[in-house]
Amino acid sequence: MRKWLEWSGLSVLSLFSVASFGALPVQSAHTSVELLSEFESVAPNSTQWVGLHFQPEAGWHVYWKNPGDSGLAPKSEFSSAPNGSRFGGLEFPTPERIPYGPLVNYAYPGEVLYPIQWTAPESLQPGESITLTATAKWLVCKEECVPGKAVLTLTLPVEPKEKFGTSSGTHAKLFKATVSSLPTRADDRVKVSQKKDRFEIDYLGKVSGSLSEIFFFPDSGMSIPSATKETVTRIPGGVRIRFIRAESAVPEAALVRGLLKTSEHSGIAIGPKTALVPVSSTTSSAPLDSATLKDSNELKSVLTAVNPTGEEENLGIMLIFAFIGGIILNLMPCILPVLSIKVVEIATQSGTQKSAIRKHGIIFTLGVLVSFWVLAIILLTLRAGGTTLGWGFQLQSPFFIAALAILFFLMAMNLFGFFEVGDRLMGVGGGLTRKEGYVGSFFTGVLTTVAATPCSAPFMGTALGFALTQGAFSAVLVLTVLGLGLAFPYLVFSFLPNASKILPRPGMWMKSLKEFLAFPLLGTVVWLCGVLGNQAGILGVVRLLTAIVLVVGIIWIYGHRADRALSKFARTVFIAGLAVFAFAALSPLGELQHERSTRKVVMSALVVEPWKAWSASALQTALDAKKTVLVNFTADWCVTCKVNEKLVFERESVKEAMRAPGVVALLGDWTNGDPEMTAALMKVGRNSVPVYLVYKKGSPEPKILPQLLSADGLISELR
Repeated sequence: MRKWLEWSGLSVLSLFSVASFGALPVQSAHTSVELLSEFESVAPNSTQWVGLHFQPEAGWHVYWKNPGDSGLAPKSEFSSAPNGSRFGGLEFPTPERIPYGPLVNYAYPGEVLYPIQWTAPESLQPGESITLTATAKWLVCKEECVPGKAVLTLTLPVEPKEKFGTSSGTHAKLFKATVSSLPTRADDRVKVSQKKDRFEIDYLGKVSGSLSEIFFFPDSGMSIPSATKETVTRIPGGVRIRFIRAESAVPEAALVRGLLKTSEHSGIAIGPKTALVPVSSTTSSAPLDSATLKDSNELKSVLTAVNPTGEEENLGIMLIFAFIGGIILNLMPCILPVLSIKVVEIATQSGTQKSAIRKHGIIFTLGVLVSFWVLAIILLTLRAGGTTLGWGFQLQSPFFIAALAILFFLMAMNLFGFFEVGDRLMGVGGGLTRKEGYVGSFFTGVLTTVAATPCSAPFMGTALGFALTQGAFSAVLVLTVLGLGLAFPYLVFSFLPNASKILPRPGMWMKSLKEFLAFPLLGTVVWLCGVLGNQAGILGVVRLLTAIVLVVGIIWIYGHRADRALSKFARTVFIAGLAVFAFAALSPLGELQHERSTRKVVMSALVVEPWKAWSASALQTALDAKKTVLVNFTADWCVTCKVNEKLVFERESVKEAMRAPGVVALLGDWTNGDPEMTAALMKVGRNSVPVYLVYKKGSPEPKILPQLLSADGLISELR
């Protein structure tokens, strides 16, 4: 029996563990990776190279810092090192061009070492040993791409300073060859200029061999198509490289940054060097970085900058907007599941005293308000720490999506009569609560707020954007009024003089109504599974369904406690075990979300037309080209977004308008959160989705469209 339990435990651990790494190197999908050191020891205050060493399978490759048209550069972070250690950044050797049809990648088709300079602290003691631990993330590609992640360790003995470096390490030659081939700087021999449609780089130095072996690798952010073909010609004392820039490159493209690969040199780092262009073309109107938006004063200045009248919004007007938006929020699709619960609750109040109905209305409103206050505290606290978040931010977490799906499923099972929430569970509120169910009203208010977060209503976006750019008092006040608007219809109903007469008498019809209203909840579970699938893939959905089955098992065991088939101890053990398994099933969701996000980066070029993937540089490029630009900030968990997609964006007439010459349609996916996108939302005074912007030709300022679109209205704006 004991042996069987040991094998069972090992099986469970192997099933649910995220990752476990022992001896180095780590063998991952299609590549091995290890953390190497230049020498086989370390000394106090010594400096040496360490590095990530990749050995991909034949035909597979990992990427340079600018991957080209697709891909992702590797990243590393040291999570454990002796106190006082100093690490440099990841260094990138000179890459190669890898063409894929019309696309080009900048990558390493074989073994590659990414060196990192490390200075050990003075406090090390000879005779001891130290361990470095680094987390590495990468993407390895062939015809397909596979993201990878590993925790790498490196243990080195500490030697006296006088002995350090006297003997070569096992990997010394590899480090020497790699470091000697790192790009060198030659700013005094490089001149850059910008013409109407191209850049020119003059390199004054010795270049031997064929001109066809000379390439320029631009850094990320330069508007140069990766697949562009350079024209290389000889000039007195060197060579000139001409290459086409992207259509109307962004102003920052005046700063030429990159790597010039010649036949003689491994690589020459260029820039950032300012191209010779008129001063007026270097002025920037690029979207703000999220790190810039650190306090409310800066956010206020951003909002003032985009306000066409130049006037600051009035708090009173924003409170009116918040109240109206809260009322309209009751008509949004995301509230429908909670409406089911509220309808059942109202039906059960038939024949109840008027005073009790009023108390239910007040406590429901209190549940809504408390939830909004909690959201306000979280948002304001994170904002104070420099983090920019928006309405519905919690839905960017796959764990929250999974928890919400489990909760709604259990609520549906409760309405079907699979289990009942008895007096014992309801008794936490005391005798009065146990009699009149006020705890149920309070938590219905809480759930109403939670269910409302995937939606945004007219007037609401403006009020929310204003609230989170003000002081704490104004922000909490606006969110409080928004909550009052959400609860207002129920509160009014509870205070109607003849409310109890409107309700039908209790009867068997109530059981059928409860069962019928469980179906919207199950529909919501299906929708949440779809959202989780987009965040964490099909494996994430499988893990969620597994957790649901385990939670139902917990409830079933608890519900049969009166059968006495199991002792109280055995019941407790089974319930605890199922709970642990349910948690273990959900624990890798964050990792699955990361892998999914990585694949989305790789496939960003495949956004379904007529859409193109949004980025700050793509927007600026289109604006400089005097295009009319439609920007759609959306998310998979945003119900309002999905309604507009079905009713407006999928109509052929709208697609034709978006395909028209002179129109560019950019799609920004905020499902998993994105700091650059959050900053762009803040720039236009919004912190929720959907947000629809139209930039008219030649205008740097957008027009913000209504959150509920019409096809005719959108087509009119694009003409």
